[in-house]
This record gives sequence, C-alpha cells and structure tokens, in this order.
Amino acid sequence: MLGYKEMLVDLGVDQNQMDVAVDSLDVMGVKTNKYYKDESNIHGQGIFALRGMIKGNIIGLGSIDNTNKTFLGRYTNHSDNANAKFYYLANGDVVMVAEEDINEKEEILINYRDHALEKTYL
Repeated sequence: MLGYKEMLVDLGVDQNQMDVAVDSLDVMGVKTNKYYKDESNIHGQGIFALRGMIKGNIIGLGSIDNTNKTFLGRYTNHSDNANAKFYYLANGDVVMVAEEDINEKEEILINYRDHALEKTYL
C-alpha cells in the first residue's frame, strides 16, 4: 500500500492496533448505485466506483451513529494519493466525499491520516 507503513508511524500505531481499529465496529451493507466491493490490487478488498463521480459528490456513509461501519468505512483502502475523504456530520455519522473526479471502476481511496488525526466536519 502506497505510504501505508509511513502512515502507521505517523499515527503511532502498529499493524495489530490497526487491525483492532478496523474490526472494532459491526459492518453493514448499504444498497447503493455508486460503489461496489471487490478484490483490490492495493490490499485485500477495496471499494470501486460503479460510475464516474465528480469532485464534491457525496459517495455515501462510512459509519452510522459511530456504531456501525458500512462497506465504505470498512473496505476503503489507504493511499497517500487519496481521491476521497471522510467527513463527520453533527449527528455522529461519517460521510465520504469525492476529493477529485473518480472514474468508473477506479478504486476509491482515502488517506487514513485525514480520518484518524483530525475530525473534519461538513
């Protein structure tokens, strides 16, 4: 994963701690026409665009009430060259927004640093 090891160092966590964080909430599927989960060339499973998306488009929910992750919140992979970002809503939900145009079938990627080090609100 592009910059993954450096990201772990920046966050001050090891792989075991990251695994615990990733699996900390229940995962629920959300029916959508925007993305799908598939095998990733980066790591394990990933999230891919079903159709092209324009910068600023809301892709979907990453977590609901901070108790349930969606596929976006669980399977989106890290990249230093992210094309999406999670934003917090006042009600505690987390929503993903395209940070640049995303092509159909392109993997949707976030920079974990953005999500872990700061809470950006919409």
